[in-house]
Amino acid sequence: MQINSNQRVSLVDIPETSPIPAVLLWIFLSFTFVLAFINSLQEQVPGFGNVILVTVGAVISQFPGLAVAELYRRKPTRIRFLFLAPAFLVSQISIFGYLLLVMAGQLQTVDNAAQMHVFLVPILLIIFTAGVYLLAAIIAGVIAWPNHGRQ
Repeated sequence: MQINSNQRVSLVDIPETSPIPAVLLWIFLSFTFVLAFINSLQEQVPGFGNVILVTVGAVISQFPGLAVAELYRRKPTRIRFLFLAPAFLVSQISIFGYLLLVMAGQLQTVDNAAQMHVFLVPILLIIFTAGVYLLAAIIAGVIAWPNHGRQ
């Protein structure tokens, strides 16, 4: 595929075997990991094991997107492309949420209910991810249903 300097390129124009979506999602996951780690250190989560647990919990919602990006790279289809949108949506919401939490800084007092976000945000991200992928699966089913049984 030849691209001129003034030609716009979209995700659909990326060659079939391009690792660009997966690489972008890995970069977003790494950025989310760093932001979640900084936030858990700011909030003085007790115990380094809990810091790692909270940080890994923050990025676990992005692993389905990495799997989708790898499947799309191996065999791009219209249905698999549909699942890339939730992958990027989840990663961007994760980055935006943790960026806001890091920019807010440390709370005045460490021992109060305002620290619940450290443990609650990863759980909410996982629930949001499940909902977004469920919606994408329903849309994919609606798109694929008319072609069911046809060769």
